[in-house]
Amino acid sequence: MEPYCGRNSRFINPCFDCRSICLFNRSCGWCGVLSWQLAAAAVTGFIAKENVVGTLAVCFAITNFIDTEELALTGGANEVAATMGLTKVAALAYLMFNLFTPPCFAAIGAMRSEMKSAKWFWAGIGLQLGTGFTVAYLVYQIGTLVTTGDFGAGFVGGLIAVLVFVAILVALCINGDRRAKKLQAEKAKKRALVKAK
Repeated sequence: MEPYCGRNSRFINPCFDCRSICLFNRSCGWCGVLSWQLAAAAVTGFIAKENVVGTLAVCFAITNFIDTEELALTGGANEVAATMGLTKVAALAYLMFNLFTPPCFAAIGAMRSEMKSAKWFWAGIGLQLGTGFTVAYLVYQIGTLVTTGDFGAGFVGGLIAVLVFVAILVALCINGDRRAKKLQAEKAKKRALVKAK
């Protein structure tokens, strides 16, 4: 697994390694993916979300925490997170990031066919990625504040990214509202002309 994923994750890892917006760990990238294992797991989540768990289990060799007879986790979540080099809060933030990012390729394909517009499709993907980042950022920062009494590393950079995301959403909503009002006014004008005839 390491030769294939490790080699290919090097291309993806820089996307997750912006140290100014650190989320999950004090010495890691914006979503805690300084290691190729976490980057590979996040990417395999696009195939199917359950692949994240399988990829992490294989990459970190954490099968010793799984009872194969019962198909249950024998170790606690703390031990599993420590094996991956994450704090409890960082592991929860990583989980939230993976849960709120775009779903599997099959669902993405269904989205594409239902939306019938490349613009809206990519906007939907962007919304899901932005939501995943925002939720993970909030979980990490609030969790770190509660557990340590201080904000996590990358607070300012992450806050700027979240504020930019929110500003884009607000601008899109305002623009959409203006367009909707304009269309309603045009339709009302056409109805008035039809009634006048």
